Amino acid sequence: MGLKEPPELHWIRAQIRAIQHHRLYGARFTEQDRIRYEVLCRREAELLQRVRRGPGTGRPPTPSVHY
Repeated sequence: MGLKEPPELHWIRAQIRAIQHHRLYGARFTEQDRIRYEVLCRREAELLQRVRRGPGTGRPPTPSVHY
């Protein structure tokens, strides 16, 4: 059984999905949105390095965004 996702990681991923959703459906992607998206992706990557899946997998969870 894997470790539970920390609440902060869950919140960050929800914010990333919201930005992606707005962009996908035609919203303007401002410079502020781009900066916020990059900051969220960086924070997600940092958290993913600290969070590991349970025994047997040896892999970190998959990030929302692939760099």
